[in-house]
Amino acid sequence: MSHCILEHDKGAVGFTSILGKTWHGVESYKHFDGSINIEMAERIADYEVIKMPLYMKQPLENGLTINKAVPKAYCLYRPDTQTILHPNVGERYEIVSNMEMLGYLRGIFSDYKNLVIESIGTLNNGQNLFVNLNVAQHNVKGDESPTVTRLMFTNAYGGKTLTACIHQTRVVCMNTVRVATVQGKANDTLKRFKHTKNVSLKVENHVVDLASIVGEVHEHNLVLDQLAESMINTEYVNSFLENMFPTKGKEGSGLTKAKNKQDAVLNIFEGKDDLKSLSNSRYKLLNAVTDYTSNQMSLSDDAGKRFMDVAQSGSGDKLNQMALQLLTV
Repeated sequence: MSHCILEHDKGAVGFTSILGKTWHGVESYKHFDGSINIEMAERIADYEVIKMPLYMKQPLENGLTINKAVPKAYCLYRPDTQTILHPNVGERYEIVSNMEMLGYLRGIFSDYKNLVIESIGTLNNGQNLFVNLNVAQHNVKGDESPTVTRLMFTNAYGGKTLTACIHQTRVVCMNTVRVATVQGKANDTLKRFKHTKNVSLKVENHVVDLASIVGEVHEHNLVLDQLAESMINTEYVNSFLENMFPTKGKEGSGLTKAKNKQDAVLNIFEGKDDLKSLSNSRYKLLNAVTDYTSNQMSLSDDAGKRFMDVAQSGSGDKLNQMALQLLTV
């Protein structure tokens, strides 16, 4: 099963009145209209995992066998379900419990009141845990499409690392954990931590780093609100496009390319259905540029390559940042 929700797994998914129910429909993942409180999260995440020595059967000369410990080899065992979560870890492996992960969340909840748990669940019979926080859901004035920022933590008992990242995906299963992880890698917030000595301190420090980004998200949303309230005219639009794609001093193919880029953004600004509901503001002009860099500028037909170009400091991202800088002057 691609969702990796097995017989001993359970979870809770919030905001279903707004976001809908889970795509997989597994009954052990309960639905709630609002956020998930920390007490419910603890009930899902609270189970013991033990690091136990591995044994092998060694034959004797009389035909019998004895159990002999394998040097420096251990398995991870969940007593309440009598399940082996991972068959072999090394001597240096340190268990970080799910409850310890939730302890990090309690710490940042006290500093950032706008954080709420959107979803939490176990996977692969408890080998994996994900916690997805709704950091900020913001509607820029006049824009019906909300911008949602999320913060995900995962814990794994063997085989994988602990991770933390910022992303924009609703996480309800292993598939969506993978999508969120890719987004976190693209925006350079993804961190992985091995289950070794001092791992808890490393995770906690990174959580603080991510929490500081939450404040930056809030500041960015305030900038977008200001852009939405700043009305512009034709003269401003033309000046902006000339700064973005200069035509002065160019001739031949260079002039044609610059003019085509200006026309492309202008056509989106004036005629794109998604933007017609927005007033003629700096925010609308920013959306026209980001639409252009996402859908028209890239020469690649590969959607994944276009995403990486826009999201990971490619030429698309540089144009978006340039547009934002010009519009906030």
